[in-house]
Amino acid sequence: MHTSTRLLGIADRSWPESKPIEALAIARGFEAMVSPEVEGLVARRDALGVVVTKLERAGSLQDVIETMKQFDDATQFVIRADASDLQTVTTLGRIPGVHVVGDTDFTEATWFTIFDAHLKEQAPVSESEDAVSAPQLEFVFVDPRSQHLLALVSVCRTSAVCASPRGPARKCGENTSRDVRPTKETLYCIELRSHAGALG
Repeated sequence: MHTSTRLLGIADRSWPESKPIEALAIARGFEAMVSPEVEGLVARRDALGVVVTKLERAGSLQDVIETMKQFDDATQFVIRADASDLQTVTTLGRIPGVHVVGDTDFTEATWFTIFDAHLKEQAPVSESEDAVSAPQLEFVFVDPRSQHLLALVSVCRTSAVCASPRGPARKCGENTSRDVRPTKETLYCIELRSHAGALG
């Protein structure tokens, strides 16, 4: 289980070559750990949000892919690769959760974009944002019977009630498989059948 998104692992055989990346990560609020090999980061795989590693120009693409399988799917990988090797760059770019960066690119524009995108993706969605994104449906009824039904629905929509298709009034705490939406409060259910008669 993933426990953190702000721990970044850097695998670098030629350290301190990628030290500028560590500095940029820390500037964005990450905690960084460094290892000569990706395998050295596996012990912290449950906490790692991002792993940065380098595909050496004579390295094996398949070895990198196999190594990534040891990590959680939520871990984002940034692979530093030879930008002129278009086939390798394209192949890596098709893997979900992988960013490909030129192995000589240490610019803020590149790395801040990657770090910020990761943090934004992992940020919890607030209830207000969730409500704004939820689709709102509107209905228009012209006949009297449907308008009456809409009025009943509007009343129920603004009230914390649950409904029972049939049967006597009872406390909502008495759960049955017929409960449409049981609530924690002590409320009373109503019979839909009585309103159906009013519509007829």
